[in-house]
Amino acid sequence: MRKNLPLIGILLACVLLTGAGCKASTTGPADTNGPDGSTTTTAVTGEVITIVEPTAGSTITSPFGIRVRTTKTDQMLYFRVKDKSGSVLVTAEGQPNPSTGEYYAPYMMFFGGKGAKGTLEAFHKDGAKEIDLVSIPVNLE
Repeated sequence: MRKNLPLIGILLACVLLTGAGCKASTTGPADTNGPDGSTTTTAVTGEVITIVEPTAGSTITSPFGIRVRTTKTDQMLYFRVKDKSGSVLVTAEGQPNPSTGEYYAPYMMFFGGKGAKGTLEAFHKDGAKEIDLVSIPVNLE
């Protein structure tokens, strides 16, 4: 048991720092507006889930924030970052704001995969089945 204490501490820190199980925040980084007042943020949209931040092809540095919108405001959102080989570097979950459908996690941390390409995924679950999956390519830094 004593051999596992450092590992348990690291896992607990990861859960606390990623915001796993936290209530949704109604605030997050503001969209960048173009000179004509239009939004220049490039969101990646699925039928149900939209990854607002980070954008596809962005470089993410641990810790990083993620902002997602969903039309299913009564369902938990699940997130994960994978490295180029498909290994999961971090997972998190959160309940979207019921009035806006937005979830913002400001401090997701990952270890490993630095300097490589990866994937950020957001999805809902129906039992054990993943549904409404949206994924974007990211650069891990």
